[in-house]
Amino acid sequence: MRINAGKDLRNQVSKKNRGRGILRGPPFELLLGLAGALLVALAAIPAIDAFVAAPGFDSAIYLYVGQGILDGFIPYVDRWDNKGPLFYLINALAVLLDLTWGTWVVQVLFLMAASVFAFLALRSGFGALPAHFALAFFLTLFGKFAPPGNFTEQYGLFFQFGALYLFTRSLESGSPKPQQPSFALLHLGIGLLGAASFLIRPNLVVLWPAIGLVWLVSRTHARQKLTWAVVGGAGPLLLVAALFSTLGALEASFSAYFGYNFAMSTNTMQDRLGVAQALTSAALPISLLVIAAWFASVFLLARNRVGARPGAELLAVGIVALPFEIASLSLSGFGYSHYFLAALPAATVPLAFAARAVLDHTARARLPVAALMLVGAACYVLPSLSFAHLVEKYTRPPVVEEPLEAGAARRVVSWTESGDPILVWGNNASIHLRSGRNAPTRYFYHHPLVKPNYTTPAMRDEFFADVFSAKPRLIVDSHYFELPPLDREERMGWQPHRRYWHDPQDFQPLYDFVEEHYVPIGEIPPFTFYHRRSDFVLDPAAIQGKRIIRSSYTVYLHGRTLTYAKTDCTHRDAGNRFILQVVPVDNSAIGGNSHATLDFHFFEGTNWQTGRDCIVSRELPDFPIAVIRTGQYNAAGTGDVWLAEYALQAPQ
Repeated sequence: MRINAGKDLRNQVSKKNRGRGILRGPPFELLLGLAGALLVALAAIPAIDAFVAAPGFDSAIYLYVGQGILDGFIPYVDRWDNKGPLFYLINALAVLLDLTWGTWVVQVLFLMAASVFAFLALRSGFGALPAHFALAFFLTLFGKFAPPGNFTEQYGLFFQFGALYLFTRSLESGSPKPQQPSFALLHLGIGLLGAASFLIRPNLVVLWPAIGLVWLVSRTHARQKLTWAVVGGAGPLLLVAALFSTLGALEASFSAYFGYNFAMSTNTMQDRLGVAQALTSAALPISLLVIAAWFASVFLLARNRVGARPGAELLAVGIVALPFEIASLSLSGFGYSHYFLAALPAATVPLAFAARAVLDHTARARLPVAALMLVGAACYVLPSLSFAHLVEKYTRPPVVEEPLEAGAARRVVSWTESGDPILVWGNNASIHLRSGRNAPTRYFYHHPLVKPNYTTPAMRDEFFADVFSAKPRLIVDSHYFELPPLDREERMGWQPHRRYWHDPQDFQPLYDFVEEHYVPIGEIPPFTFYHRRSDFVLDPAAIQGKRIIRSSYTVYLHGRTLTYAKTDCTHRDAGNRFILQVVPVDNSAIGGNSHATLDFHFFEGTNWQTGRDCIVSRELPDFPIAVIRTGQYNAAGTGDVWLAEYALQAPQ
């Protein structure tokens, strides 16, 4: 059966009318067209506003790999992740623009370009007003599914809608014949966009087999179209494979890009059905409208009642692609909202067709029906648009709570030199990005080391060898719930995550290495910082001042400098928070209070050093002091390790 066979719908508009839009002529109809365009513009505002410039967990990983490309590092070999190389080039461009707002700019450009291609493709198939109708819903769902942004699926939309646009171009009347150069360029372009989508993430190519299947069923120059598309898709893939082979990265890229993603897809059918259910729930009520439009489209397509090309064949692509898109995005069993973006191009096609079908079957009341459709769409789109929020956000200085990673990164910078590697134990590449300090291993976050059906003992041995040889000056335990903590006592209560289950003993060499060579020097919850022991050995003769306390630490007072010193320093000695209270001679110096509290962590002191022995200093306030009370809390903050006091003179 030829898809474009059969009669048009009862009120099928001509190809000329479709190119200009379903509604044309009188001013009122023009106003409806402008209203549709305005609705799309309003829907785009919250979608763009939803982007977050500051890198989150996943975005920081991608930006860190992209930054590595700019610094000469090779993805997969020097910095491991499981996305496609084109995706890292996009993130490298964002870093090149600016680490803070560059990502935002790139995301906006890709969304705008995807929206243009979406409108052109849907208008070509179904008319301008149905295209506006479907595009408004697309942008609203995008705003719900995309935040905080910088995900593979949102960049893939540009290539998906671009392919649909070229697909409709090849079907329009007067389209080029196989012997014309423009025919080859169109279908090479479709294949090229498919390769680009594959080079972002492998499961973003569902649309292209659907296009190929429709070509085969339609039998209109199918062999020539498929040939050129395959050539357009295979060329870039072979070039990338050759490049990685030359760089010695082919095996590593295959392992990360295919091996890890295959391991991610080995989940139960129940998990996958749960993702599909989550998609339906998250997109309500539009998901019900899409489902109804899909079934209606299947029925009308089977009855040859969908009209002539390009709308008929574009609808066929959407019908074929949509269920497979949902099956593909649910393979991992994870219901992350940004996964749902991959299905939006296929979903917009039956939506636009449904809008056109309604208008075609209500020819005598087309204007009021069109107005009613726009009003209904506006009722769904506009609640997500808050002008008060936008005015507040963009006209006043933003009040943004600084992320914990920013404070942790500042500590890292203050304790290390620019060339020092640091190890972040867990998933927090943002610390690497913000501090400018590189990881000592390509496994800069933990997923490749704990994933069943992917991780091997050899990979962990490689990780240990990298860390042990680099001996980073600083190790940051992010206390990520999927990894056992570095502290021995905390590990006793840790429970493995079911998707990343492993035996904590797998990392025993790392725990032993940390206990032998590092001491905890403080924390910014949830981060705990471990500093490498140096060759520093405490020389008591070098400590100036009078010894005023001899306890777990020996405390010296020289002028207004209080110095704590301890030989054979342990983890707890450096990790426990210091108590420091000073009682003034005259309490009016501190507003009538009985004492001033100056408690501090080891790293907050001055001139601190760790090794087999520890020393740290703290400056006292400049008012006359009567009594100094000092000691340490234990790491859990539930009691004192030691506490002592020294009286300089009696308070008034």
